[in-house]
Amino acid sequence: MHNETSDVYTMNILKKKYTTIDVESNLIRVLDIHNASVQHYGEVKIHPDYLAQGVILNPEQVSSELSTLMKHLNSSRQNVLVSMNCFRLITRFVTMPLLQGGDLKEAVKWALVHDIPVPLDTINVWWNVVEKNGNEQKVLIIGVPREALAALYTTLYYAGITPRAIDIKAIALTRVVKEQTAIIIDIEDETTSMIFKSGGIPVVAQTIHVKPSNAEIEDRLSLIQDELSRMVLYYNGTHPEKLIGTDTPVCLTGGLADTNVETHFIRITQHPIIRTEAGLAFPDELPPGTYMVNFGLYLREDKERRTLLYPDISRAVRFRK
Repeated sequence: MHNETSDVYTMNILKKKYTTIDVESNLIRVLDIHNASVQHYGEVKIHPDYLAQGVILNPEQVSSELSTLMKHLNSSRQNVLVSMNCFRLITRFVTMPLLQGGDLKEAVKWALVHDIPVPLDTINVWWNVVEKNGNEQKVLIIGVPREALAALYTTLYYAGITPRAIDIKAIALTRVVKEQTAIIIDIEDETTSMIFKSGGIPVVAQTIHVKPSNAEIEDRLSLIQDELSRMVLYYNGTHPEKLIGTDTPVCLTGGLADTNVETHFIRITQHPIIRTEAGLAFPDELPPGTYMVNFGLYLREDKERRTLLYPDISRAVRFRK
């Protein structure tokens, strides 16, 4: 049993059992945790006719395969935390006057109407104030495609699950990295996600689909390096007061992070490589990078990390035109 501990973070979670479900581009991962210790884990690949780019196309079939996996793992359908990984997710940081309640809701709606490229009635919206400065505040706004969220709800309903919360993959991953400023690169079979975390908040998050022609390790690393350079160039061009330098650490997660990708990546980057610190005990044979989103879902229950974001997309608002 691997016991991952940290002097910086100590676990302070109620002694409950949690089931975490990570919906990826082409598969679903389930991990059960009790008393900060992993009990069961497993994954199931889903046919592209049923799940593609993180969007469930056939809720009945996907729920059947999810239920089969959970039954095999003896997973509880209580205290279930779910992560979405949707390519068409909309995120915006908007600066606005200090507002609350209905006034803040109207300001969020106004900002979306004037800034997003899709009709407002096609998304559900969640927001959170992340910073206050004088008479202004910075608000993080997340828009989730309504059809994708509805398909996830239907799938969970068919599987007999009422989720405790529905989270976002990029935000879940920021919880497993103790550094307040870092780049997280999540590498899966079909996708690569890049997240820049500043002040504990993911300020840039993007996911790209990987073509089969880029599946080889050399091609994949070249693609990652190119995307990393583009992300840094974009961010530094819009934030000259707070640049991403080569001293900004990088953390690798995802299914391919448990292979030899890290060894190769170290050779082509100037960024220091750091490890995740989830503070969990898990079996030695468990590949931690693969289940890092699940770890991050569990850590939303850690009272000592309440300063971070805790979106619950199940509570997202549906605006009318």
